[in-house]
Amino acid sequence: MKKTLRFPFTLLFLFFCTVSFAQLDASFKIPDSLKGKSNKELHAIIRPHIYKTKTYADAKLYVDVLLLNGLREKDHLEQARAYNYYYRILVNTGFSKEALIQVSKSIDIAETNKYEAAILRTLYGNKGVAYFNLGDYENAIHYYVKEAELTDNYHAELIINYNIGLLKLNMGDKKDALKRFKSNDRAYDSLIKLGEDVFEDKNLNLMGVGKAYTSFKKLDSALYTYKEAYNYSKDKFPVNSAFYSGGIGNVYSLQKKYKEAIPYLEISERLSDSLMIVELTPYIHLHKGRVYNGLKQHAKAIEILKKVDSAIIQGKRNSVELQECYALLANSYYAIKDHKSATENYEKFIAVDRENDGKKADVINTIYNQYDLKTLETQIKDLAQETDDQKQMLSSTKIMIILLMLVILFLFGYYQYKARQNQKRFEALLNKSKSPTSVKKLKTVAKTKKIDRKKLIPEEKAQELLKKLQKLEQQEAFLNQNCTIAWLAKKMGTNASYASIIINDYRQKKFPEYLSELRINYATERLQEDSKFRSYTIKSIASDVGYKSAEAFSKTFKKINGIYPSYFIKKLNQKAQNAA
Repeated sequence: MKKTLRFPFTLLFLFFCTVSFAQLDASFKIPDSLKGKSNKELHAIIRPHIYKTKTYADAKLYVDVLLLNGLREKDHLEQARAYNYYYRILVNTGFSKEALIQVSKSIDIAETNKYEAAILRTLYGNKGVAYFNLGDYENAIHYYVKEAELTDNYHAELIINYNIGLLKLNMGDKKDALKRFKSNDRAYDSLIKLGEDVFEDKNLNLMGVGKAYTSFKKLDSALYTYKEAYNYSKDKFPVNSAFYSGGIGNVYSLQKKYKEAIPYLEISERLSDSLMIVELTPYIHLHKGRVYNGLKQHAKAIEILKKVDSAIIQGKRNSVELQECYALLANSYYAIKDHKSATENYEKFIAVDRENDGKKADVINTIYNQYDLKTLETQIKDLAQETDDQKQMLSSTKIMIILLMLVILFLFGYYQYKARQNQKRFEALLNKSKSPTSVKKLKTVAKTKKIDRKKLIPEEKAQELLKKLQKLEQQEAFLNQNCTIAWLAKKMGTNASYASIIINDYRQKKFPEYLSELRINYATERLQEDSKFRSYTIKSIASDVGYKSAEAFSKTFKKINGIYPSYFIKKLNQKAQNAA
């Protein structure tokens, strides 16, 4: 998440960071004052700059030297360490996309050279954080799980469980997230009783508890949790304190206790500025915008909210936070009679991530009702429909507002219709009987009248080939990415023409349709039965069922089942969660 840059020097530094990393080995020269520094000395200088003082501009110079040393000496370990330092600098200054590139370089070196598990575990966790910041939760959880698989330290396992809880929360699995946070809390209490110093970790874990309670709309419980954590952390853990004061302000604003929210949000903003907690700033602005909107100080609300649009996490253009920002802006602009800006922001509210399959209607309805945007629509329409007695003629601007609002209302209705249709298709897919082309209930149908197969293949030979085809189907040969008609014919011990005739005759389908239905039916059944398979990325699922690209798999799945696999997986997970 990019914080608003306050000083020209900071802007120049960040620009230099993002541009110069890839060019280092070609253009960078070690300053004379650093030529005598050993790699060990460089590490001793770099670490305080990154982890304590957060003087990243100074740190980068030393990291540049470390990387150049590693490249010249062909020391892969030092190269990996340098790339990981770059990751730290970039992720802490809000450039998660660039940070992901650097940590990936470090991982490539570590995996190629088979470094010890402790190194890989740290790097996998770092990559998970970068993906999390970018809103790519599928990849984030993948790397958190890889991190967990290499972890044999109980404290590390608790931290990983916390990170997975945050992911679950962002993916909508609130129940599992809260369960993880509470489990961690009990574990920390047990460790404290045994005399272990885990107070900071326990304090951090309460952040997850507060977030989960807030998502469940259990605002009193969230407020109690945040206040307990804030009172403990404010003199001991200032970074945690910044988040907790922001959490208290957020909850108060949701309770419409706006005056109580302001001092806590001001504390959070001061701490995030002084400690350079860039990821927190946009959320403070959002919550303050909500407060001043509620207090009807609309000009101030607009001034603050305009900062959110440019600062929300990179890649999360579909975030709920951004949607709420546009709803608040539309509301405040209308209040100050800036109807053009009100309409523009309402349109942005509708348009945010309009292609996010199935999710849109739910998100729109929640914020749409919360800020009474229906009333806003009515007011804008009424304004545009004033009679000639009230105004001699409608201005061209007002006519455009009417047309624009009609388009917006149509889009809103369309997305609701799409969500209902997807739900119906999902239910139909669960309820329909297994297809004759499924692996478990494959049936041989009577031969078609369109083909006189006996003139082409003797009956005895046809039955022999049919049995071989059935055996290959039971062995799930269709999952092989190289499964073409020629490949299948070779497996059957015949030629492509004979194999095609058998499939056309006994399966009543042309080979591409036959292969697609087998694969998609297999994927559909396995997704219903195997929760672990549902956790894979679409790309991994596609590969497992024989497709070389996620796009081809998704297109075929939609053509056969009427819905995309991402939507099908989401609804299956919701169904499983509700049944738990």
